[in-house]
Amino acid sequence: MIGIDEYMSKYTEAGLDEIKRTTMRSAFTNNQLQQFMDLKKKDINTPRAAVFHRLMENKTREFLEDGLLMLELPALNMGMLYVKIHAGRGLFGGEKNTYNVYFDDTNTGDIWSPGPVFKSYLLAITGINNIFRSEGL
Repeated sequence: MIGIDEYMSKYTEAGLDEIKRTTMRSAFTNNQLQQFMDLKKKDINTPRAAVFHRLMENKTREFLEDGLLMLELPALNMGMLYVKIHAGRGLFGGEKNTYNVYFDDTNTGDIWSPGPVFKSYLLAITGINNIFRSEGL
């Protein structure tokens, strides 16, 4: 039998390659990217700013087409990863997706810890404000 610390470090954290290997992703759309930018543009140059992660530098389009949206929250010194997961087809044939959120408290992009799962993209991206609110920002 293993202890809780060993279990947590072994089974709840994953590198980006492992997340990519174990998930069936769908590309983020231009409309979804625009919705995120519209939501966060008022927070530029404030402690609530969220910027593209440095690992996405010069590869932003590639990451988004692979269903990965990686952010840095500089005021909290943490990273946040949204993964758009293909969840099958709906009753009328439309594509269904879920949005898995991962956190990196070192902001290096090496190790990601799982967070909440959302069925709605808008709920997923507005959830970032709850993080800032809980930290008093």
